[in-house]
Amino acid sequence: MKYVSLRTLPMYTQNLDLFLLRQTLEQLCHIVELEIQRQHNLTQDSQLFEHQNKLSEHDHRLSRLEKHIQQLSNSFQDLHNQIQEDEESIDFVISKVRELDHIAGENEDLRSELSFFSPDYEDE
Repeated sequence: MKYVSLRTLPMYTQNLDLFLLRQTLEQLCHIVELEIQRQHNLTQDSQLFEHQNKLSEHDHRLSRLEKHIQQLSNSFQDLHNQIQEDEESIDFVISKVRELDHIAGENEDLRSELSFFSPDYEDE
């Protein structure tokens, strides 16, 4: 065992106090760094939560827009089908009008011939 003289005791005590003070300061610095990191993590967690909420809102809006686009696409297809049906109806009507026009022309020709061959025939 080593003996320390009383003269050197204050020096050891002083060095020990400084050593303990340094260690305490280092530990406090480490605690402060940990707290800073904790605060930083909390901030990041909060920002992440906000971004997740915004992403969820955007996903919801995107889903609604996709449904709306599908509805518009269905409506467009229905209109396209209706236009095709209308074109077919128009073609049918045009052919019937031409047929009636031809019949009316033949009727007019027959009346002219009838008037020519039977002048005393009267239209009723």
